[in-house]
Amino acid sequence: MIPHSLLSPRPALHRRRAGLPWLIALSLLPPAPSARGALSWDTLVFDRVAALGAPSEDFTFHFRNAGSAPVRIVAVQTSCGCTTAALAKEIYAPGESGDLRVTYRFGGQVGAQEKTVTVTTSDAPTVLVLHVQIPELFTISPRLLWWSVGDAPVEKQADVAVNPAVKTAVTLAAAPDPGITARLVARQDGHDFVLILQPASTKEVLRARVDLRIVPEGFPAQLVSVYALVR
Repeated sequence: MIPHSLLSPRPALHRRRAGLPWLIALSLLPPAPSARGALSWDTLVFDRVAALGAPSEDFTFHFRNAGSAPVRIVAVQTSCGCTTAALAKEIYAPGESGDLRVTYRFGGQVGAQEKTVTVTTSDAPTVLVLHVQIPELFTISPRLLWWSVGDAPVEKQADVAVNPAVKTAVTLAAAPDPGITARLVARQDGHDFVLILQPASTKEVLRARVDLRIVPEGFPAQLVSVYALVR
């Protein structure tokens, strides 16, 4: 009698071998793409010139989820306390759009400024950039005039330049401190002035202050100090 275990070994082995190429072929196939979300931004950088005398500037960064899965915005970080950013919500479905609203409060900053907002999502971080040129109503340079003890008590000057777009009055606010004389001279263009200071003596240390009253038309008056030092 033939043992049962010997009746059909070859067909079973054949079946196993027949299925092996399919298993190998399946293992070589690339993995199925996973669903991912991805924010697409209309712009990553804003370049602006602020209105003269404006206290702040607002920006809107528009975006869309161009991926195939929801995107979660997990963090929004601004580069300084003068800049704030706000979103309507945290999760955006595929194809859904949104706006990131940013406000930059100048707080006395002038000239060329750069601020950033970093948006971190479940996919990747994105850095948004603000370039803002903040015009000045006036400039004074230098704000400190100094002499060494024993030097000749010659005149020295500070240049006062006002924005030509705004009619501005500049005057000495009060008599200067004792030991120093001050004169304010307007240049021919009517937009620039020269503040001329001269110590009565440089034989000893002197600290003095001269105040200017600057009144740009349509803006609050400002009291600005220029300092004289003998040391």
